[in-house]
Amino acid sequence: MSKHILLLEDDLQSREGLKKILEGHGHRVVTAGTVEEASAITGADGVDVAILDLHLPGLPGDQFATYLRMRCPRARIILISGEYRVLDPERFGPETVFLPKPLQMDELLAAVAGSDASAVA
Repeated sequence: MSKHILLLEDDLQSREGLKKILEGHGHRVVTAGTVEEASAITGADGVDVAILDLHLPGLPGDQFATYLRMRCPRARIILISGEYRVLDPERFGPETVFLPKPLQMDELLAAVAGSDASAVA
């Protein structure tokens, strides 16, 4: 099932690569490199899934997750990082998982689809 996805990743090469993979699986993807860009994108339409890098310049991805949860309460939030671990992603609400980098594409796609098997602590 196609999802509307927000991808917040500050590394341009990673962002563009992930966008191509997700679009190749039939998803509609909007991208942002900063929290400010992501805030402007989420607008009234909201998103089905948000993939948020935790290590960003300025406001970190986990703080944006808190904001996004209020704005899009039904969105599935996927927190990603190669530097940090989130041991209790559920504190950001239901439908929140953490995936470590480097990302395993099968785990990411399962998380996007909403498979509980994708949750990694």
